[in-house]
Amino acid sequence: MGHTVDFTHIVELWCEDEDVKLRADHMRVNPDDGAVYSKWERDERRKPKIVKEDEDPVEEENEVKPLEEGALV
Repeated sequence: MGHTVDFTHIVELWCEDEDVKLRADHMRVNPDDGAVYSKWERDERRKPKIVKEDEDPVEEENEVKPLEEGALV
C-alpha cells in the first residue's frame, strides 16, 4: 500500500462508436479466468490441426484446444 504510479503519457484513441460496438459485439470472456477472446481467436482455435500423412496424430500437452462457446459470455 502507499505505492503510487505517476503517468507520463496519455494516449487517446479516436474511433466511431459503431466501430467500438462492432468489435465489442464479437468479444467473449471466459468467466473462470477472465480471459477475453475475439471472434478471430475463437475461429482459429476451432480449426482442425493439420496432420501430415507420414506423421502419427499425437496429442501434445500444450496444444491449444477449442473453447467451449457455451461457457463464454
